[in-house]
Amino acid sequence: MFQNPSTETVRKRLLIACPWGAAESPRTLSGFPYYLIPRLRESFDVHVSDRISSPVVYDLRSRALLKLQKSFSSLRPYNFPGSREVIARTFSNWLSDEVERVRPDAVLTFGCAPVAYYAGRAPVFLYIDALYLYKTRVYRWINQETLPKYELRSMRNVDVRGLENSARTMFTSRTIAAESSEIYPQYREKMVAVGIGSNLDEEIAANVMRPAPSDGLNLLFLSTNFERKGGGFALKVLSKLKTRLSSVTLHIVGDSPAQMPPRDAGEIVYHGWIDKSSHEERSRLMSLLGKIHISLLPTQGDLSPHSICEMNALGIPTIAHRIGGIPDLIEDAVTGRVLDQLDTEVWTKAILDLLDDLPRYSGKAREMYERDQQWKTVAARIADEISQSLIRLQCNNTDQE
Repeated sequence: MFQNPSTETVRKRLLIACPWGAAESPRTLSGFPYYLIPRLRESFDVHVSDRISSPVVYDLRSRALLKLQKSFSSLRPYNFPGSREVIARTFSNWLSDEVERVRPDAVLTFGCAPVAYYAGRAPVFLYIDALYLYKTRVYRWINQETLPKYELRSMRNVDVRGLENSARTMFTSRTIAAESSEIYPQYREKMVAVGIGSNLDEEIAANVMRPAPSDGLNLLFLSTNFERKGGGFALKVLSKLKTRLSSVTLHIVGDSPAQMPPRDAGEIVYHGWIDKSSHEERSRLMSLLGKIHISLLPTQGDLSPHSICEMNALGIPTIAHRIGGIPDLIEDAVTGRVLDQLDTEVWTKAILDLLDDLPRYSGKAREMYERDQQWKTVAARIADEISQSLIRLQCNNTDQE
């Protein structure tokens, strides 16, 4: 059972610091601050600080960066010696100044960079997907064999400084937290998993209904990067399914392939980018999701993808590649499938087997969302971790006096 810090007589002041963008934009850090802030206000006196105060400016910058990344596939934000430390010092100085201005009891921020060179008085709590060095295990384009040594040293330096300066590091995934503690065993006691939530309106998600697949199977492939998320493999699976089923359609949302697939690949519908922060676009997305039976995520590099939580919220089972924190978001053979191989025959069989028991999978996926993947649940865990840590810190200070 999680304790509710709001029962305390004096509510603690919590500074939520978002150095990467506007906290009020649902795009910032996959929506972490946007969805957490209103729920954490139930437990704390929340103050919000962000380096880019306008959601509009942040969204425009995000789209510009995405176009650059698609134009230059090898583009990385840290491509010269010392750049990571420069960014970390800039963010840390900003955070230290904000703490001096707001005078909070605690700080919640996202990523190690803002606290690597932090000099403020208030204890800082991190909520992150992963540490830098962990990412080299799951992202093949920044793996340890191809990265320059100075980048690896820089990653380790920022990771260690961030862990050293944080009171608690909260991960979106149990698997990632456990593997991170193997990389940095000296900070194991500071690491804990609190989960991640679905970025869909909970009431809307509960009311989306889907037709039975008797009129044809509708698959979903949702991605911000077609190749990295395994779009090419999804097309191969679709082509194989066409030999087993009379009617099957793959709906692609987000990034699309650089080249059109061959005609024999099967029925494909491109829906383009859908902005969930827009009411009209969100309605279009919900209309589409009402047709989907199974979601495919043959990703080649991921941490804790929100899309799985969102599919669970809608009762849409996901079949995904085992990587990063994905095994924590899908209960294999219960709410969906987590497959070790990117083999078209294996994936085709998994889809057909799941199709035979679709109502059970759908119900179990929704149950998992209700139990573990709502932001109110995650916020309660974060609030509990912060409150209990503050109590321990206060006791330690009293003992020292």
